[in-house]
Amino acid sequence: METPAAPVYCVCRRPDINCFMIGCDSCTEWFHGTCIGISEKTAKAIRVWYCPSCRDQDPSLEIKYPEREERSEDESSSPPPKIDRRRVSQIKRSARMCGECDACLRTEDCAQCDFCKDMKKFGGPTKSDRSVG
Repeated sequence: METPAAPVYCVCRRPDINCFMIGCDSCTEWFHGTCIGISEKTAKAIRVWYCPSCRDQDPSLEIKYPEREERSEDESSSPPPKIDRRRVSQIKRSARMCGECDACLRTEDCAQCDFCKDMKKFGGPTKSDRSVG
């Protein structure tokens, strides 16, 4: 009996999925970062990505990055705002949020998801990772 062939991915057409991969938002094909020259760090800054093949077929497709607000000259010369240390954990949390799943869209703390379990009022950072005993 023949074993089923593993699915292949990327321009290299190999089944390896044990490395960083990025998916095309048009054809939904997955690509190894090393094969297409995109690091995982770079990919985190991409909001919408299209593979070279899709971009060749449709030149209107553009890789989209999160929009940054442009600062006026007055703002750029002023000193940076003071950081409220109590809000730092909230800033870090929002940096990890995708903004699309149920957990990210929730407006109140549920005390059950990893984000809430990491809050001080629900046991503090990495509470969800600690083993009981």
